[in-house]
Amino acid sequence: MLTRKNLFLLPVVLLVVVSCGGSRLDVDVSDVKVKIKYEDMRSKIQDVKGQKLTKLDADYKNRMPDIYNYFLGECLSFPQNYSDSILVDRVSTFQSDPGIKSFENEIDKKFKDLEDIKSKLNDGFRHLKYHFPNGKQPKYIVFMNTLFRSSVWCTENEIGIGMGNYLGEKSKTVSQLNPNVYYLWIKKAMKREFLERDVVENWVRTHYIEASEGNLIEQIIREGKVIYLTKAAFPEMEDHLIMRYTKKQWDWAQKNEFAFWKYLQDNQLLFRSDEITLMNLTMPGPKTSGIPIEGSPDRLGLYLGYQIVWDYMESSETSLKDLINVSYTEIMQSYEPEE
Repeated sequence: MLTRKNLFLLPVVLLVVVSCGGSRLDVDVSDVKVKIKYEDMRSKIQDVKGQKLTKLDADYKNRMPDIYNYFLGECLSFPQNYSDSILVDRVSTFQSDPGIKSFENEIDKKFKDLEDIKSKLNDGFRHLKYHFPNGKQPKYIVFMNTLFRSSVWCTENEIGIGMGNYLGEKSKTVSQLNPNVYYLWIKKAMKREFLERDVVENWVRTHYIEASEGNLIEQIIREGKVIYLTKAAFPEMEDHLIMRYTKKQWDWAQKNEFAFWKYLQDNQLLFRSDEITLMNLTMPGPKTSGIPIEGSPDRLGLYLGYQIVWDYMESSETSLKDLINVSYTEIMQSYEPEE
């Protein structure tokens, strides 16, 4: 069965971090090797025509079937069993559409050189491999135009990156998106600087840490583990970027951490498992819904989950590899927020 996670637009469930100078995350990965292949599917689909297109189609079906099927099915709405004539007709329509052309030109200008992205991703996955020598690594990382269907899409062996989702809110294409569907907070989340951490974070969530369907504290600690591993992949990345926050949002979360913790305790929310509570405190949005503290960023539950995991790792000798299997009840015991 295909394993995949969709990071819709503003990459789901994102992050946090505390400065970690001199911590166990500052490791030497110069001798760590990764074997990741990169594919610019977006540019090839944009340019190839006729018989060359059918050859490319066969190649992608053979080398990276899951991510290619996602692109055709979810992004271009292809039927499951399409003919060569349907392929050529639909891709030709896609290529010649004026709006698509303008969109593709914006991506071309924004991402003239993909080498910087490749270098940062290789470094992130080297760090991950340092801590998890036998951990699963992607075989292909594919640059795509997902037409805003997703920012990052993981399969069993591949990662697709929707490049349009990182154009920024001032992009002509992004600014013209339907405001009743793509709210302002969604557009503001389409920042270039989130790209690399989104890729690793979603891979970790898909392949390293099992999903949790428990109560709030269990789920946010699970997400805290995901965030901690993402920070381990990018130990020098600024904390607010790891969390997918602005610096102002990060500072607000740190300043109000104890008040938020006390609110959860006083209202007996930590062991709630109803959908409304979980969504209010963990899902992306313009703010964290349901809390009485003014000015909050979104996903404060995930922020708190990371802080709890961070405190646990600072007070124990647990390796990152072992952290995955530590129970949320044990991790919780180390958390002591300051007033």
